[in-house]
Amino acid sequence: MEYIDGPIVTKLIEQYGKLDVGYALRVTIQIANALGHAFEKGIVHRDIKPDNILVTQQAVAKLVDFGLAKSFAQSGQSGLTAPGEGMGTLAYMPPEQLDNAVAADQRADIYSLGASLYHMLTGKRPFEERTTRSFVMKILNEMPPAVRTLNPAIPQEVQTIIERSMAKAADDRYQTPKEFEAELVKIFNQLAARYAAQRSRSASG
Repeated sequence: MEYIDGPIVTKLIEQYGKLDVGYALRVTIQIANALGHAFEKGIVHRDIKPDNILVTQQAVAKLVDFGLAKSFAQSGQSGLTAPGEGMGTLAYMPPEQLDNAVAADQRADIYSLGASLYHMLTGKRPFEERTTRSFVMKILNEMPPAVRTLNPAIPQEVQTIIERSMAKAADDRYQTPKEFEAELVKIFNQLAARYAAQRSRSASG
């Protein structure tokens, strides 16, 4: 197996409290690209979370731990996941995966990646509950607090991306990792241009 010389994203969050918007977007773009590659191979990860994202010393994000991954083209044929069985990590799990992990497709991974971006930018998981029942009720019925209420430095465009990726209904999310990645890249480039223009004005002023 490849040796990855770098920390998991959870450790970075613990160290810095919250991650820089540009850095978090770059990590998320790379993981969305990895999910796109898996999707092309017919694979759903089912456990996207900061613990399963490592970042090398060269700032290359790596998605690891495919222990819960499945082929959606052969859903239910392996017998490893029974209908009605939820798998993954509750804090990042979409509603449809709670009671039927067999049915989870690439849009479940998109939700979980959006939830991971939420954690990176705010320093908090979307839902922080003490009991499984409380987690389940929140995930099924409520949206997490808007990221800008927790970190006003987050641009509105990024909050909009997170909210769409974490929509309760899978049909309301980005439908493929490639679509999600394209939107992330678009916003990243817009923000980079905006910040460059601001620096230029400050330097000339």
